[in-house]
Amino acid sequence: RFLVQGTKGTYIKTGFDSQESLLRKKLGPSAAEWGIENENTFGTFYSDSEKRTVPSEKGSYELYYRRLAKQILSGGPAPVELNLARDTIEIIEKALAKKGPGNVFTL
Repeated sequence: RFLVQGTKGTYIKTGFDSQESLLRKKLGPSAAEWGIENENTFGTFYSDSEKRTVPSEKGSYELYYRRLAKQILSGGPAPVELNLARDTIEIIEKALAKKGPGNVFTL
């Protein structure tokens, strides 16, 4: 699915978002398995000295959107720090500009 290379190693993630596949099965946030990825789709970190599995954090799209609505309607805190949102958008835009297997971009 994607590969990230940095100064301390490489992270490789396979598989698709578990929430998306559950929605296709007509299951939603009330399902016990909602937001929990199967171990075979966890990421792997590689460096010169180690290889380790990195379990995915439990996902929750609906929590993000509830927090966003609260922020818009009543001025509560933003669901993510604005600089992190900006950085995420930059990464997505660069990835879309270079989409396709084997395409690489630098941040």
